[in-house]
Amino acid sequence: MALRLYHKQAPPLGDLEREVMEVLWHDGASTAQDIHEQLSDARGMTLSTVQSTVERLSRKQLVHREKCGRAYRYRALLSRQQLLARLVAELVTDFSSTAPRAGVGVVDLSAGVDDSTLRQLEAWVADTRRARRLEDGA
Repeated sequence: MALRLYHKQAPPLGDLEREVMEVLWHDGASTAQDIHEQLSDARGMTLSTVQSTVERLSRKQLVHREKCGRAYRYRALLSRQQLLARLVAELVTDFSSTAPRAGVGVVDLSAGVDDSTLRQLEAWVADTRRARRLEDGA
């Protein structure tokens, strides 16, 4: 099986796309102008750069756009945690399908993670297993 590097469900994000998503997660639905005001001082970018970025995120199905007067308002379709979970799951799946012991790398990475984060990961795994059992009627 060939290694898949791009997924519509969790497409890779560039630095500016991640920063825009952070604004949307923090502020909620925002126009490109709102996002530009948040990011322009630190990045020195133009409004058209922000507009192109949110349109790209819309095509990647990570934000929803809604017409408000003459502008669009954008909102994140996934929470930060949902996007991260999808990215990690797809990465582990891709590497596990090409190299059966690749999942061990996830455990190795966890060595630098604090106990609170590990407990949260364990809780997410347990919640996912419970949800699957309910879906299967078990």
